[in-house]
Amino acid sequence: MGDDVQWKKAEKPQIIQNVLGHPQLRPLIDDWERREPDPRIRSSLNDKLARLSPDRPFWVAALLFDLYQNPETLPTYCKTAADQGSEEESSNEIFQEALPHYFRLQKVSTVSNTPKVEKQANLAIRMIASLLSDVQLVSVYLALRMQKLEWPEPLDDEEKQQSAWINLYVDAPLASRIGIFWIKSELEDRAFQILQPEQYADLKRLVARKRDQRRMLVDKTLQEIQKMLQEAGLKHQVQGRYKRFYSIFEKLKRVDDDFEKIHDLTGFRVLVEHVRDCFTALSYIHERWIPIDDRYKDYISQPKPNGYQSLHTTVLNDEGEPLEIQIRTQEMHRVAENGFAAHWLYKSSSDSPHSPGENNPGKDLSHPRKKKNPEMQSNESLPDSVKKIEKKSDFQPGFEFYSDKIFVRTPKRDIFELPRGATAIDFAYAIHTGVGNRIVGAKTNGTITKLEIPLENGDTVEIMTSTKQVPRKEWLDLVKTRHARNKIKHALLEQHRETCRKQGTEMLEKEFRGNGLNLSKMIRDGKMDQECRTRKNQSFEHILFCIGDGSIRCEELSGWFLEKSKEVGPSVDEGPTETGGEVSAQESGGLQEKLFRETVYKGDHLIVEGTARVNTRLAKCCLPKQGDPIRGYLTQGGAVTVHHQLCRSLRKLNPDRMLSVHWDTSLSKEKEVHSD
Repeated sequence: MGDDVQWKKAEKPQIIQNVLGHPQLRPLIDDWERREPDPRIRSSLNDKLARLSPDRPFWVAALLFDLYQNPETLPTYCKTAADQGSEEESSNEIFQEALPHYFRLQKVSTVSNTPKVEKQANLAIRMIASLLSDVQLVSVYLALRMQKLEWPEPLDDEEKQQSAWINLYVDAPLASRIGIFWIKSELEDRAFQILQPEQYADLKRLVARKRDQRRMLVDKTLQEIQKMLQEAGLKHQVQGRYKRFYSIFEKLKRVDDDFEKIHDLTGFRVLVEHVRDCFTALSYIHERWIPIDDRYKDYISQPKPNGYQSLHTTVLNDEGEPLEIQIRTQEMHRVAENGFAAHWLYKSSSDSPHSPGENNPGKDLSHPRKKKNPEMQSNESLPDSVKKIEKKSDFQPGFEFYSDKIFVRTPKRDIFELPRGATAIDFAYAIHTGVGNRIVGAKTNGTITKLEIPLENGDTVEIMTSTKQVPRKEWLDLVKTRHARNKIKHALLEQHRETCRKQGTEMLEKEFRGNGLNLSKMIRDGKMDQECRTRKNQSFEHILFCIGDGSIRCEELSGWFLEKSKEVGPSVDEGPTETGGEVSAQESGGLQEKLFRETVYKGDHLIVEGTARVNTRLAKCCLPKQGDPIRGYLTQGGAVTVHHQLCRSLRKLNPDRMLSVHWDTSLSKEKEVHSD
């Protein structure tokens, strides 16, 4: 037994004839027979497409892609010719409807080179959905991928592994998303056999051991279910099915690779006419066998995103073995087997003869229009609670095409997801901040393009960089992503900080040289960072930035070390302190004596009220000038340091040691005392 094929095989020749029998398609059929002489291969692809029954433009696109994967080799009958007669124009119209789908298929063909990384596989699925943007075209793409797996081209081992990996981690999950499970299962089993041949062979032997035992169990269970449903008066079909190899392999991982712990290698499917019959059949099954409470799932009331609906239950038979049973209507089963494809299959089968796409080229059936289900027509007498469930069975799934996204690839085939309107700068920052900061240009599909031009879905983009490049402010107007914008802003801020640090360093070096201080040595000895953290609670690098942007004066820092010279003098930024006394010029020596004498005898005469003659000096933290409002501070050494009245250092000093000081302008310049 196996999964039930829902399309009638007897209809296959008629389906193919209705699509490909158009006289204007004769050149394409002739080309196909000439280029692919093996009828088994042609029949295999037609069988898959007939089972999916897409509209004619999608079917023709599939054949074109199978024959001409390079657009440059397309035959002339696929191209528009304005000077042709009406008959030829009709022929061209058929191909013109198919060509947009062909080019989309061609654009996703490079997905087979996607790196074997889980994140890249997920992005590849989203990229395919976005580029194809039509469920029928997605189903055609999957049929082509399955065809390539069944009839592979000559490949080396590495290429086979790559192709099988894409089948397992990209194509099969994509088939699951649109609900075409017969393709999903086939892709998984074939890819599993290629990727892990030893495990596949071992599992096949294990399954074969119990084949006769399972066959007896299936036959017995089928008879019991059929008997109870016949007695209940339900119109039904009962099917037995075996788990696929890859499904068993995945389950082994959850039971510590112990094959004996897997008891549900077989399953059963009950198909009935109406939704209410599903619940009736469930009640009979639960009455006959013991249900396992946590194994019951109601996907009729709560369908899966891909439209799948069914009742799932697991019961224990008389021997204590678990039996997995699915109960659904014929309509639900059609959706379960074909997913989204079931909706256009239903439409095309409603016409006689079957003629997919005859009058409906290129429709997007991602959100198909609801049709009244025949099984719903006789439900007027049902209770409201059952009607509500019946109504839910008319669920029509949606499929995300990521229309607001684009998917762009690097030359190495890595995929990146970006919002529509994103530029090469966004792409560069998505790759790495360092790449974004150094971008100078970009090649899109091998052609140099401007950075401000938005990228297109499916583009392959190469970023050109230069170590001399830095982020620019105008880039903020070009980028679309928040990530890129934040990185650019951060880089611009760092540029500003670096400029200020350089300016601060130059200003501080000049200040220290003028005062006979060796800045480089102090930096090496760690004195600068130590003083900055002690006095400002900031790193020396930050203080350099503050000097560069003007928020701190470099004279303040030199004052720290001038005060410490020979353990005299007040702090420059804090002024004189009670613990740090001042000395006279006569007691000082070297540079400190020169600075002191120049400060005191500069010619700006001061009068200190309430004291005898004392040594005075101008505070270097504020350097008051002649005429400025001033204030004096008496140090423990007996000297007076003069501050501007608005100096912030005064706030930190003892107010009891403050003195009234003012400028003495009564003396003439001839009586001024000079430093020499």
